[in-house]
Amino acid sequence: MAGSEVRLSSASKGDLPEVAVLMRAELGEDIDPEDLKWWFLSNPAGGASIELARDETGVVGMATINDCVIRYDGIPRRFGMPQKVLVSGSRRGKGLFGRLYRASESSALRRGITGFLTFTNAASTPIFLSKFGYRRGRCPDILVFPWNARCAAFGPTFEVVKDFPPTKMGASPLQVSGGLSKDWNYYRWRYRTHKPDRFVVLKVLGGGNGVEVGWVVLKCARKRGLTITLVMDILARDEGSLSLVLDAAAKYSARRGAVALLALDDGLATKAAKGRFKIVTRGRLNFLVKGTDMTETGRLSDFTFAFRFGDLDFT
Repeated sequence: MAGSEVRLSSASKGDLPEVAVLMRAELGEDIDPEDLKWWFLSNPAGGASIELARDETGVVGMATINDCVIRYDGIPRRFGMPQKVLVSGSRRGKGLFGRLYRASESSALRRGITGFLTFTNAASTPIFLSKFGYRRGRCPDILVFPWNARCAAFGPTFEVVKDFPPTKMGASPLQVSGGLSKDWNYYRWRYRTHKPDRFVVLKVLGGGNGVEVGWVVLKCARKRGLTITLVMDILARDEGSLSLVLDAAAKYSARRGAVALLALDDGLATKAAKGRFKIVTRGRLNFLVKGTDMTETGRLSDFTFAFRFGDLDFT
């Protein structure tokens, strides 16, 4: 079996059940074909690569890249985010990992991707750096807001809502320089069209008349037996309302008994948290970048991207 021919091909919707089987077997992830269809084939950015390796036993490897649009140097650009490169145990050590990745990259370049951004684990980081031409990018800091009694007792009024994205808010979402380009279609896809119960959405009210000033999407998680709350996305009518929205997230998190509220520093989060006690954790994520040539790779490595937890596939 291990010596039989391996063929590479692009995946279709009909291949997704076999892909899910491979991921469950090799990663132990609780994933099904609908998860994959939603994340890769329904992405509103409009593109994805799913490259498969097959032998006579079925699917033995995969590589994926999901597209996104980011405002880079003042203009929207399409980037690819490599997210899964996986080879079954019987096929490892034979160069299939590299073949799959390069096939997915070639597919992305053909559809107009202008650069690649990825968050890698400890095992894949040296491979991406030494074999695929990546460099380390400016890793986003993690802002940690520990539980405190004041957060639980005070703070702005909020409501837990299901109507998200809001149907009556006419203004466009506040965009972040260096962040993913997002509209209401994006938020609907990301948080409401597939397993929405994984997330909590708060509508935050401010001012004397209780006007809506923003929304925040949260996800509760367990780390080492402790509950934490992740800020997946934060929306506000304007930058002046961001602090109220973040305060509402901290209040909800504290009342739920989470030991901390965590947010990726996208620039806006730092402004919203000004004057608040926080722990800034640096260098905890492996963020790598690659351009279409060495010069562009260098430029990307010096650029400050603005990610949020909701932008990462592993959250």
